[in-house]
Amino acid sequence: MIHVPNFYKSQEIPHRIYFTGLPGAGKSTISQLLATALGYQLIDIDKSVEESAGKSIKSIFLDSGEKTFRDYEKESIASTILKKQIVVSLGGGALENPEVFQMLKDEYVVYLQVSELNALSRIQKQGITRPLLDTLSPLKTLEELSSARKSKYEKVASLQQKTDDLSPHEVTNQILEKFAAETRVSSVKESDLSGGYNIFTAISFFPSVANSLLKLGADTLIICPQVLRQQADQLCSFLCDAGLKSTIFEHLEGERAKDINELSRAWNYLGEIGYGRDCVIVGLGGGATTDFAGFVGATWMRGVKTCLVPTTLLGMVDASVGGKTGINTHHGKNLVGAFHSPSEVFCDLSFLDTLPVQQLRSGMAEIVKCGFIKDTSILSIFDAYRGSLPPRPAFPALISKAIDVKAKIVSADFRESGEREFLNFGHTFGHAVEKCENYTIPHGHAVSLGMVFATRLAVEVGLSSVSLANQVESYLLSLGLPISYRGRWEPLRKAMGRDKKNRHGALRFVLLESLGKVRTVEVNSEQALENTARSMGVNFG
Repeated sequence: MIHVPNFYKSQEIPHRIYFTGLPGAGKSTISQLLATALGYQLIDIDKSVEESAGKSIKSIFLDSGEKTFRDYEKESIASTILKKQIVVSLGGGALENPEVFQMLKDEYVVYLQVSELNALSRIQKQGITRPLLDTLSPLKTLEELSSARKSKYEKVASLQQKTDDLSPHEVTNQILEKFAAETRVSSVKESDLSGGYNIFTAISFFPSVANSLLKLGADTLIICPQVLRQQADQLCSFLCDAGLKSTIFEHLEGERAKDINELSRAWNYLGEIGYGRDCVIVGLGGGATTDFAGFVGATWMRGVKTCLVPTTLLGMVDASVGGKTGINTHHGKNLVGAFHSPSEVFCDLSFLDTLPVQQLRSGMAEIVKCGFIKDTSILSIFDAYRGSLPPRPAFPALISKAIDVKAKIVSADFRESGEREFLNFGHTFGHAVEKCENYTIPHGHAVSLGMVFATRLAVEVGLSSVSLANQVESYLLSLGLPISYRGRWEPLRKAMGRDKKNRHGALRFVLLESLGKVRTVEVNSEQALENTARSMGVNFG
């Protein structure tokens, strides 16, 4: 029996993150950067004290002394303890108060380490008056403060981070990388069914997928594209060494996999190898793979267990979440499918290291969509890196937030009878583009075009403003996603007519009223549709 590491006890990113360290360590700047990257609220305790006292810290020291300042400081820190999703910048001497030390000993505290000389140099460059350093020898004072406080910093610290010779952005990225190694868990609870499942997000826990499959203890079929054959072989070996029967089914690349002929081939293969109702289907690949594997699992023996291992950004935040499965037909995308939830989903972020930038942009379209329709804190993270793709350390927060948006919506409306339709923002026009381009355009790029169409259509029908449409397009452009399309209107309009949201022949669109707020609207005006299409460069010739 092989030993497979278990990651289930890994921690999620804490709800409260406190920064401590000497004056000049970079607490204010780095806490601001981290709060923005995580989409958390920033609380600067010095500013909170000034607001409570109605005067500057310097004035508090001059008028009432340090003890009064520390009392204000303690009250401000106490007010943060029950809050969630916050980053708190502490004063350098806050931990000298025994009550504050007790408050924070079970919290997540980042100790920013800095040499006294570097700290003084930073303070002098800032030109900010520090009451405790207003002495004849500020360096000596810093050395004394360091000597008195260092042991308290170290005792309470959950993470010690060096800052010498690093920029604030470099320090922030190093902290994010340490968070990225932790596992996040999102749960989907199906309100109209008895089951539910977990979505695990972490880095390099691939063997733990095998651990989960060992617990299921059944014959396993790993479905994957040819490009992931090596990883499939690795997983297959794990399972075979553990005494299970496991085999691999390679499908055609991309959307070509989602075809009735490929589906028939998979069914026949399952029959040939004699897999029954207790088998497990594993989808290892991108969105097309998880859609296809999920449908195989939904239809073989009227439904068997499935486990999804999405390997693309798009697959992690979209196709693998929600239990939708499907294949394409000549008439449109995902017109044949079933609701069939996986047993578990494993998002191993190490797969993203080798993805080409176009695939990353495609996945970012679905993430920013979640920011548009529900969780605007996602947009705050993009704001921090405006003009380019966010760096890899920001991926875990973006991915987990997007998954949470979809998981919460799906949990409330599994069968898509209400709110779940909101996840189709950008899909009506986007799927039509995919169909007209014979699925050669990346899904996220098509959804980007669909979101532009939907926001401009909302303006056209009087539901939204031009400024909101411009704001949406600005985010998409900053991620390198398209906002114009030169295809022909007639086939686009025909493809939209077969959209799954339509009722009684009328087109229904998910339209954006404001950031974080959408609704489904029936659009009967052909003129509004055509005006919107023309504004995007669609060809009416």
